[in-house]
Amino acid sequence: MEAREANLVGKSNLHHLELSWGLDSEFEPRENVEKIFEALKPHPNIESLMIEGYKGVKFPVWMNNQILSNVVSITLSQCENCLQLPPSWQLPYLRHLTISELIHLEYIDTSFQGDKMMSKFPSLEELYIYQLPRLQRLSRQDGMESFPCLTKLQICQCPELTLPCLPLAKTLVIYGCGEKLLRSILNFRSLTHLYVDSIHDSIYLPHGIVQTLTSLHEMRIIKFRKFKGFPTELVSLSTLKSLHIDLCPDFEAFPEQVLEGLTSLQLLDVRECRKFSTLSEGLQHLSALKCLVLNGCPELVALPDGIRYLSSLRELIISGKPTASYGQRKTTICREMIVSLFSDKESDCCPKLAVLPETLWRVPALQSLSIRCYPELASLPHWLGDLTSLQSLQIFDCPKLSTLPPSIQSLSNLQNLQISQCPELVKQCHKETGEDGYKIVHVPNIDVEA
Repeated sequence: MEAREANLVGKSNLHHLELSWGLDSEFEPRENVEKIFEALKPHPNIESLMIEGYKGVKFPVWMNNQILSNVVSITLSQCENCLQLPPSWQLPYLRHLTISELIHLEYIDTSFQGDKMMSKFPSLEELYIYQLPRLQRLSRQDGMESFPCLTKLQICQCPELTLPCLPLAKTLVIYGCGEKLLRSILNFRSLTHLYVDSIHDSIYLPHGIVQTLTSLHEMRIIKFRKFKGFPTELVSLSTLKSLHIDLCPDFEAFPEQVLEGLTSLQLLDVRECRKFSTLSEGLQHLSALKCLVLNGCPELVALPDGIRYLSSLRELIISGKPTASYGQRKTTICREMIVSLFSDKESDCCPKLAVLPETLWRVPALQSLSIRCYPELASLPHWLGDLTSLQSLQIFDCPKLSTLPPSIQSLSNLQNLQISQCPELVKQCHKETGEDGYKIVHVPNIDVEA
């Protein structure tokens, strides 16, 4: 047998092993496939193992013993006929485990409490599970002795899964699962980063979930089709530093009481929420806020007066439509590309802002201002010159703008000026022929293009 002739067990210098079965193996008798896999037994020095497309029903016997005792990373993918995993919970040095597309799998750990083992997955730090439609729980019997070192958990399309208490979990990523899974993370008190993507049936986050996440630093809410807002208990997140809401078409506003307790928040980022129209006066409570991004919010026409109290605010981005730079850097949690919730008609709705919000002139500490995609914005206000701390000014895709206010000459700290897709304004700012050229001669770096 060619597999046995490979003599993997005799290759002591083999530390990384990848075994992949092609489409033609589907027509091979399962018994043959399993015998071949059994013959591919590696040397105990193996540290990393990846298995993809295996068509057998059970994994080889050698995965049940000490052959894998030095393994630190295992990836099992598209082993669609396997009903359960080998006892990887026994491996003393396993730190990274990835399992995807095992469509019959119900548990990661099938052991029972009676098994003589002090802890299950004693060294596992990162667990990635994708497209496991029947997965019920991580362990057949949950207990505090399971996953004692797990700090990062990424879950994609596991609709039946609920989670046990994971006391050391720091990062949790959820994509395309159900609200049942969200409700099971109530006791993740060490969690610092929470990313939730494509939970289509939830209107609000489950009651009580926020109050228990007392160590949270970053939260991302992405592609909730019906999401309307946060519970008032969000005020308890006094440690939260970064909050992102992306692609939530029904999200309209932040109630004032929701923002009151976010005293550590440094970044607030709202993107592609087509009904979002107001931040409310609760904005004034965000005393630590450094960056505010309102990108692709066509209904937004004003900013609350409370913005004057944001003494730490240094960067503001307002855009009537999603900008290209955002689309270029968007990543997905699963391997599939995330398709925008908006139809072409919805994404092309015209931004309503026609006048730059006057409340901005009361933010003298602002250092970077970006104004993008406002087809009805016809002029820039004189008070722009009062933003004396401004170092960077970007103006993109505002075709009705035709001139800069004379007061821009007062911006002595302005180092960078970028103007793009504003045809008339670009003409006026041409270095040699534009009538506004004299207004910006003091700016060291100017990038003007039609």
